Amino acid sequence: MLIERILLPQSDEDHMPPKEKPQLTRQEMDLLYWWVNSGAGFDKKVHQSKLSDKIKPVLAALQSGGAKESELQDALPDEEVAAASHKVVLALKEKGAVVIPVASNSHYLSVNFVGADQVTTDALQLLGALKEQLVWLKIGNANLKDQDIKHLGMLENLRRLHLEGNPLTDAGLSFLTSLQQLQYINLSGTRISSKGPGQLAGLKMLKRLYLYNVNGAKFDLLTLKKLMPKTIIDTGGYTVPILESDTTIFEGFVEK
Repeated sequence: MLIERILLPQSDEDHMPPKEKPQLTRQEMDLLYWWVNSGAGFDKKVHQSKLSDKIKPVLAALQSGGAKESELQDALPDEEVAAASHKVVLALKEKGAVVIPVASNSHYLSVNFVGADQVTTDALQLLGALKEQLVWLKIGNANLKDQDIKHLGMLENLRRLHLEGNPLTDAGLSFLTSLQQLQYINLSGTRISSKGPGQLAGLKMLKRLYLYNVNGAKFDLLTLKKLMPKTIIDTGGYTVPILESDTTIFEGFVEK
């Protein structure tokens, strides 16, 4: 099959982008090959496809929010826990969640609702039964309201939390102040105010806080850094300086 030849080359150099361009990683090629073998559908959710043992760690890596493998391993608790309830895991999968171990030979779990058609209250309540095992949770763009977030406050081992794209306000953040192990949270695209993130100052383990495009809020980064001196706060809005090497030459004149 020609498409398989393209997506799964006979050698790493076959059908790859020009060497001066970014190259596909082995994980990306594995993911494409799995997608093609699953029917190459654009309207099919992850939970509707068969997950092979090979593709599960690839999907787990995608759920990590771009963190390096070494960072993810360091973020795990030192002590191992008992396996999660198979019944609860199965129930979450039936509601469209992808539930995957975060590392080989570990009972710690990552839950990703990216494939769910709708994240229901029942699904959020099920997470409480995984409070010992759940360390990464991705639940962005799920139309979660403030009262929905109260179900996350009991996730005592949670390290990474994606809530981007949900219509949350400052009231919703109040339910997260109990997550004392939290190291990463993405609140981009929410509706919190400029004062909202200050509620997270008590999370002493928090290393990264993302606040892109937050309802037009203007954050006082100096004040936030005083409240959270060990946290990297990223609000986006970068200004890229124009370098002399960026000069564009047009016929008849030079634009700088």
